[in-house]
Amino acid sequence: MKPEEEKILEQTMEQLKKLVKDNTILLKPHFSAFDKTKRSHITVGQFSRVLKQLNLLPDEKPFDVLSRAYADNNTLHDVNYVKFCDEIDYRFKAAMGDVPKNTPEYFTKPMVTTMGQDEFKTMNALKPRFLEASINVLCCLIILASI
Repeated sequence: MKPEEEKILEQTMEQLKKLVKDNTILLKPHFSAFDKTKRSHITVGQFSRVLKQLNLLPDEKPFDVLSRAYADNNTLHDVNYVKFCDEIDYRFKAAMGDVPKNTPEYFTKPMVTTMGQDEFKTMNALKPRFLEASINVLCCLIILASI
């Protein structure tokens, strides 16, 4: 991939990550609906259709770079949507400071953000509280469902 295309890919992925995060979109279920053989690949047309349905479809040049970056090694007509979704997810987790050990370096390199260190520290400090609240709500729903 040319340096110009790498830059386009990086910008496109950052824009998509932000849109996915801001709109709380679960990507994999939308793509997996087209994956009848459960082999983690869909056609470029299906990839485009899902991104369009989710209002995430980039312009023609960025989409071309994106689809080639996640193309199956054997053909340029198939896209590995699982790899694409995982990278969006890693970028989101990296922004939150929640990346597992043994994560490839590509996913953990610094990202441009408008958030300062104080905001990240505050968000990380609040994570356990939100998790605890989520568990409490889930337990209440289970109890209500069993009544």
